[in-house]
Formats: sequence, C-alpha cells, structure tokens
Amino acid sequence: ELAKLQTHANDWHVRQARRLLQERAMAGRADTRQAQKILRGIYMNSSSITHRLRAMWALHVTDGLKEDWLLKQTHDENEHIRVWAIKLLNDSSTPSAAALKRFVHMAQTDAAGLVQLYLASALQQLPHAQRWPLATALVSHDKFANDPVLPLMVWYGINPAIPENHDEAVKLI
Repeated sequence: ELAKLQTHANDWHVRQARRLLQERAMAGRADTRQAQKILRGIYMNSSSITHRLRAMWALHVTDGLKEDWLLKQTHDENEHIRVWAIKLLNDSSTPSAAALKRFVHMAQTDAAGLVQLYLASALQQLPHAQRWPLATALVSHDKFANDPVLPLMVWYGINPAIPENHDEAVKLI
C-alpha cells in the first residue's frame, strides 16, 4: 500500500509513504522487495512523469536501484528522468567508469539544457584528474555559450583542478 501511494494526488501522502518505505528498508523488513516490485511496475507502466519520478525516488531510498538500471534511464525520452538518473548515479560516490563514459557522451549529444546543467554540476563531485573529458564535452558545442549559468558551472567544476592539470586546462581553453 505504501508503494502504491506514490501515485496519490496529495504529495504529503506520497512523501510520508516514501519515508516509511525508507525506514522499513533500513530496518531490513522482508516486505521491501515486494514494495520495490510494485514501484518498478509504477515506473515502467505509468505515463505520468511525476509518478515515474516518485517511483524512482522511492526505489532509491529503499536501495532498489542499481547502476546498470540508472544508466538505462539516461536514455529516457524525458529530460527530467535523465537528470535524476545522472543525479542518482553521482549521488553517493564517484561515478564508475561506465557512468563517466555515459556522462561524456550525453554532454556531447544531449540537447536539453537541464541535462547539460546537471552534467556540469557533476564535475564538482569527480576527482580532479577525471573532470577534463566531461568538461571538454560540455564546452565542445556553442549552443549554451551565452547561457548565464552553464559556463559558470563548468568553471566551478574545473577551477579546483587547474593547478594539478595545467596541460588539460590549456587544451580545454
């Protein structure tokens, strides 16, 4: 029932249900797997982006998301789903090599400004030496060159890495 509440019209019920699901998952309750199954069904079968995002968030807090599944969601047609997949891939630790490769590809090909912004914000989480391929991909096209935020986000991402990587910084320029 808590998993099914992720489609409720009242967001308070949704948040309370998600909190309870998280508490039960952390306590090791056996019914967590059944809830995750229902949440996956909501995610896959709902046409509502809101319901899909709620299911994704609930799966995340119940430890029901794996990297390979999140990488598949970076191909979703909806930019908000792609953004949250990026965020969750980058949320807990340094992204894997597969995730970084996907981020670079997305930076080169994804036309959504919001996706580009989240990829730029991911730069700050990466080890200094691993920032350059993503930063280079982000600045490789000029669509967002005059954007008031994206170039600054790229700068904030590479600035701490410049002293250790002069050659990469010069290549980027």
